[in-house]
Amino acid sequence: MIRASIPFDVVRYAVLGGPAPGNRAYPLGALGNEELSQMSKRDALGVTVSLQRKGTCSLTEAHGRYVPNIVAARPRANRRSWDISHLLIDSQDDPRCENVLTVLFREVSQRKGERVFLRLRADDPLVGIVAHCGFTKYGDETLFVGSRKAFTGNPPQFVSRMKQADQHDVFRLYNASTPTRTRLALGMTLDQWRASLEVAGWMNREYVYRQDDVVRGWIQTTQRGRSGILTLMNHPDADSCVAALVQHGMSRMWGANTVYCLVQDHQVRLDSLLRQHDFDEAGQYVTMMRSIASPMTIKEPSRAVRLAGVGPTVDLSERWQRAKMEELVDTRSS
Repeated sequence: MIRASIPFDVVRYAVLGGPAPGNRAYPLGALGNEELSQMSKRDALGVTVSLQRKGTCSLTEAHGRYVPNIVAARPRANRRSWDISHLLIDSQDDPRCENVLTVLFREVSQRKGERVFLRLRADDPLVGIVAHCGFTKYGDETLFVGSRKAFTGNPPQFVSRMKQADQHDVFRLYNASTPTRTRLALGMTLDQWRASLEVAGWMNREYVYRQDDVVRGWIQTTQRGRSGILTLMNHPDADSCVAALVQHGMSRMWGANTVYCLVQDHQVRLDSLLRQHDFDEAGQYVTMMRSIASPMTIKEPSRAVRLAGVGPTVDLSERWQRAKMEELVDTRSS
């Protein structure tokens, strides 16, 4: 049975199913958290609270009191793009999450979602498994970690806070600096790209680097307590601005001691700069996307699944039975 998650599900997952692995999904806000092979009571409490956040779509596969799978997603910048924020699968070697992911896609499409994103560790067996659910890999990423004090000096004058009027210029930079495979995943229009931006915390800021009154670089800083996260873009012909962007971003994260930088596989200059400043590799990740936008269709799983609803008191069995009558279900009518 697949139904909406309730608070006690995480406890059932952690206690009744044997040694339960922790969350295997890594949205931007989860990067840098220590990976645990087994979920503790404190972890279970934190996940329970997180799944109750407003806007989160969370589903549980349950067999009586046994809970093998919990999957949750929440919007990125807006509801057009969603991140899988939690992927709790109780088996490391033979995870079976196809059914619950299929139901998640249906629920996200009901909320006007067009894309679902998932970041996994590069060595996770789930990389190959979720490909059978329609996810396609569009990039490899390296997470670096180091001290904010590694970049000292006064912030450069030609980096300034991003304004509303800069959006089209930054979008042009995105098109010039990002590989086609990534642009196809994140979006080919300005609205699609802005919807797909990741935000990892409440202290989120964006800055631009201008050269001859043209935007040649962009950086996003996110602070969460004593740590921060940097992501950036630079024009292929303006590698010299990378150091200025990083230095400016570091100078704006007051109170952060540790900084994580997420580097995509094509960002060679940024990779080299961080290594020169004694930043260490903290992990290798794979980024994946599943499109559920019209006119895409969603195939139902091979095994029958009974739905109890998106809420504990709502029964969606009739919707599932209607879907079984069709070979393919168009998301525009689901």
